[in-house]
Amino acid sequence: MSIHKENVQKINAKIVIEVANGALTHWADEYLNKEGTTVIPDVIAGLGGMISCYFEFLNNIDKRDSSELIKKWEEKSKSAMMSELEAILDKTHLNGAESLLDIRERYLKGPNEDDLLYGFLEDSSVKALKQALNTADKENVSIRVAAYMNGLRRISHMYDHWETTN
Repeated sequence: MSIHKENVQKINAKIVIEVANGALTHWADEYLNKEGTTVIPDVIAGLGGMISCYFEFLNNIDKRDSSELIKKWEEKSKSAMMSELEAILDKTHLNGAESLLDIRERYLKGPNEDDLLYGFLEDSSVKALKQALNTADKENVSIRVAAYMNGLRRISHMYDHWETTN
């Protein structure tokens, strides 16, 4: 069921995350924004499905190298390893703690496909939301309008780049 002019006044929430395509009408979106409700539009909330499809395309159809996706996983794993090593060094002995060899094996084995996907999902989703929030603030528009503005700017930039290289 969508949120529309007839039922939007029943919404009593600080945040609405639109998890279906077009779950809010334009009127309902404007109303909620004026009432101070943060609305995360479907174009941002649904990124997970789009990114998963893209990831599958890269790995299964295009056979593209996943090295760009490994970066986020490596950052997280190195940070976690450092935290564990610091905790171990703070102790006088390893009573009950994992051995350094176990820790080393766990963190140095490399990422699996799920590690890569979730790192890429998190990185892309957080980046898109931050950009939309930033644009919404700068342009004094809703998060939905800001997300569309950012998307159109990216398309325009890519088109301009394509024009200059062809």
